[in-house]
Amino acid sequence: MNSMMKVKDKVISWKWLFATLPIILFSLNNRQSMPYFEQRHSVTANFWDYALMPLNDAYLIVYYILPLIIFVSTTYINRTFEYTKLIRLGSYRKWIYTKIKQLFIINSFFLLIIVGSMFITSINTPFSFEWSNVGKINQYGNEILYYLQLYFAKPYIAFVLQIALYMLTFITLQLLICILYVIYKKQLVLHLVNALLFIMGAIGFKAFPASMKGIVVINYLSLFHGSASFDSAIIPFGIVMIIFTALVIVANNIDLNHSNIKRYVVKKFIDITLYIALFNGGFCLM
Repeated sequence: MNSMMKVKDKVISWKWLFATLPIILFSLNNRQSMPYFEQRHSVTANFWDYALMPLNDAYLIVYYILPLIIFVSTTYINRTFEYTKLIRLGSYRKWIYTKIKQLFIINSFFLLIIVGSMFITSINTPFSFEWSNVGKINQYGNEILYYLQLYFAKPYIAFVLQIALYMLTFITLQLLICILYVIYKKQLVLHLVNALLFIMGAIGFKAFPASMKGIVVINYLSLFHGSASFDSAIIPFGIVMIIFTALVIVANNIDLNHSNIKRYVVKKFIDITLYIALFNGGFCLM
């Protein structure tokens, strides 16, 4: 029984290495197209060009990275929830934070896989701590590097902040999933949330107008999209931090009567939605 529990609670697995394959293939496809761009514009790409483009690519994020991390998170939460552990921990709040710590490990391992994939596909490319001339060219297909170079003085700063944005958004979504699981204890609710996030991510950056940038999921996962949409690299972090803080407040009060906590969650959700709507409205008028 004890060995079965250990297997059930296992946070990371070597099977995660298979997650690198789509990322590597996607990055290699970008690498194959870069020589044509270099020859056409008489420029030379460096390591950061090859690393930052797939990290910020909306299609890779929306159709692979986001669904994968949400699926893994939901599956892990469902698989490891047990009332015996809940009783031992003593409260739902402690259970939530225990899961968040474990999910943080999963996120860290997954991000290491992503970074490792970027390094693998950037082997034998020129390395420099400065931006290459590729990012100075403003044309269709090169928006990611062009805008990142405008907002960040050094490419490694953009790289570190992109990883940080991934982690912050992942852990915020996972905290939301944990809270909903505790309140409803129904997988259907989590599946609906997952489906909504995927739909919002898939159609958001294509169908939503610029005035609705506050609810476009990709703006909180891609440093390029967030910076370009809000004309600031700080605002995406700020909005996610506000949502994360509100969720922490909810989690700290999760052991209240469930009828009260549901009303509390709805109130906080409405408050956050109104705040973001007002913020975006004021930002658009500037």
